[in-house]
Amino acid sequence: MNSIWFDCTLDDVLEFKNGKSLSNSCYIETGEYPVWGSNGMIAHCEKPLNFEPVIVIGRVGAYCGSINLVTESNWVTDNAIYATAKDGNDLKFLYYLLISLDIPHTAIGSAQPLLTQSGLRVLKCKVPPLETQREIAHILGTLDDKIELNRKMNKTLEEIAQALYKHWFIDFEFPNAEGKPYKSSGGEMVDSELGLIPKGWRVGKLSDEFDITMGQSPPGDTYNQLGDGLPFYQGNADFGFRYPKNRVYCTVPKRFAQAGDTLISVRAPVGDVNICIEKSIIGRGLASIQHKHRKSSYTYYFVKAKAQDLRSYDDSGTVFGCITKTNIGSIYHAIPNIDIVDKYNAYTTITDSLIHSLHIQTDILSQSKKIYTLEML
Repeated sequence: MNSIWFDCTLDDVLEFKNGKSLSNSCYIETGEYPVWGSNGMIAHCEKPLNFEPVIVIGRVGAYCGSINLVTESNWVTDNAIYATAKDGNDLKFLYYLLISLDIPHTAIGSAQPLLTQSGLRVLKCKVPPLETQREIAHILGTLDDKIELNRKMNKTLEEIAQALYKHWFIDFEFPNAEGKPYKSSGGEMVDSELGLIPKGWRVGKLSDEFDITMGQSPPGDTYNQLGDGLPFYQGNADFGFRYPKNRVYCTVPKRFAQAGDTLISVRAPVGDVNICIEKSIIGRGLASIQHKHRKSSYTYYFVKAKAQDLRSYDDSGTVFGCITKTNIGSIYHAIPNIDIVDKYNAYTTITDSLIHSLHIQTDILSQSKKIYTLEML
């Protein structure tokens, strides 16, 4: 890839156009064509604006400068700009080129950021010959495909574990002594204040089964982004799909979460859930929850199942929703026998280990992609 790269502007290689408005009545759930706006795909419709692949760039608001490559026929709303390749240049390469240019920082305005075609057209860049463009697009695209596959696999694995939790602990179809579904096989059910529950189970508070630690924020002058101290998670802004991202560290801890603890957002939005990968410090926007016998996988899927109940506190504050330790600990539920919890935790620990392995692999792939992007572009 030692070919000569040519100095140019984006106007030399991309044709920019504003999207067109589309009334809500044109949004059809079964529509054939995706509708793309500033924040990604937002709906479907029955007719396309573009039959060819385009790059969609968020034009206004919080997602101003977001970049998506859309390879199917589509409609782009007036909240976005779309671009097509000029003079036979490779569109996928140009997509990665735009990402490398840090487009969001070219927006004008602060309260309501705005991206314009004229602002994009004058941006300077370097572009190689077509063959090199295709080579670079292939390498980066292959990494993206693997990252997306890992994310889909993790989503599916988590959905399977959640479905198993529902089957065992909500539908009461955990395996009986003969390995058959308990309730539908005639397992004895007894009355409780929550309705019928399996014999041997009991109704109790969340704090009867789990330990709860509420976060407390250390002094602001103890934060750093250099990796000194322990990771510090302030709230759900640090959350990822399943694991929090290490953005800030702290040298004067107040409250800890241990590896395997479930983290829950206790300030608006209440109820978002992640898992702590390593010993960390938690701020006042979070709480950590762990089963008293450290059944970490069971804890995570229990809290995920209770997320809707927890989100009911989102409007409880005078300004912002919040939930207290007493609120969390007072949630009533049917507490299962520990042997059922053990069995479920053993099954899902295997699933969770695979999810974690794929997460690490995805992080490595993402870092590799960043390095390749810097080197190539």
